[in-house]
Amino acid sequence: MPIKKVIIFIVLLMQFLGLGAQNLVLNPSFETYTACPSAFSQLNKSSFWYGTNGSSDYFNSCAPSVVNVPNTIYGYQPPRTGNAFAGGYFINGYGSNYREYVQNTWFSMPMVSNNCYFVKFYVSCASKVINFACNNIAAQLSVLGYTTNFTGFPATTYTPQIYLINNPIITDSLNWIEIGGIYTATGGENHITIGNFKNDANTDTARTGYGTINNVAYYFIDDVSVEQITAPTWQLRDTMIVVGDSVLIGPLYSGLPCTWHNIGGTQIGTGSGMWVKPNTTTNYILHETICGNTFADTMTVFVSAVSIKENPNNSKQLRLFPNPNNGEFALESSFANVELKEISILDVTGRTVFTKEVNSTKITLQPNLSNGVYLIKVTFSNGKFDFHRMVITK
Repeated sequence: MPIKKVIIFIVLLMQFLGLGAQNLVLNPSFETYTACPSAFSQLNKSSFWYGTNGSSDYFNSCAPSVVNVPNTIYGYQPPRTGNAFAGGYFINGYGSNYREYVQNTWFSMPMVSNNCYFVKFYVSCASKVINFACNNIAAQLSVLGYTTNFTGFPATTYTPQIYLINNPIITDSLNWIEIGGIYTATGGENHITIGNFKNDANTDTARTGYGTINNVAYYFIDDVSVEQITAPTWQLRDTMIVVGDSVLIGPLYSGLPCTWHNIGGTQIGTGSGMWVKPNTTTNYILHETICGNTFADTMTVFVSAVSIKENPNNSKQLRLFPNPNNGEFALESSFANVELKEISILDVTGRTVFTKEVNSTKITLQPNLSNGVYLIKVTFSNGKFDFHRMVITK
């Protein structure tokens, strides 16, 4: 029996036995393959996956350097899980409308009409060579797949159902960023396609400083899931801000009807995300509706009365990313010949909670700090220093 048929049989048998049956996406983290990738444009070597114009990429630890994991040509990136992930151009030559999409060609079973599904995937921005990032990163569920010719024009006739609330430009190259939503099936959907479904004129971009190639945005993709749900499988996370700041709170999932209430029960907003600017620590109540059933959850925004200001004279000398973060972040000198020499982290009371001496232009740290707002002071090899405010929310 050919290798590909054996792989398909094994995966379907696992689904039948209930092993991983909750996720309709076959090979969700790109681990299973018919052959190890040897170059670009080989996503079809990852079982059940396909690049809609034949040029999307497959990265695996078994591969040579250009598509190796974690040492990809587009930067160092460990997979979120396992040993592999996909990648593609969400913009390539701004103005040309070139797109690459990542598509799962068929689910373990079609989606059932009127059932609710929690759909999510994770992306990370390329951290080398490429100098752009973009918004409009989304997923579309459909009965039929989408294909293009090799020029890869955008699927603008498709309306993606899964996207990140507030539709931000995603520049984070350190963490895997979750994008998710709730989808009520019309029935028969068995494809998921991930990419940028807007044309260049309707896509926002930003320079990342990660590379030298402009007008190009490239993203890695991992851990794609489509799971039927009848109740929330997530919890709201508390957060902390400095007085005077605003913050976007909520699960941030598309397709999730929500209403927000204060502690007294008065409705104060709608939607799965809401911007707030409390002057004191405040509790919020969220009512989420899934397939006609409503569930309540609460969260707290802690407000610090201590204002932390960055140093305006040296603010361009240091890069801190991502920010906010989950406790792991990177610091990088903006100039190749200027090294970081000493790093100090202070909490909102002014107490030093972490120090480290270094001799490098870039360093990644995970100093085991609690959620909160911190002040980072960095001294450089040229004697100058810089301050940055950082928010940790796990």
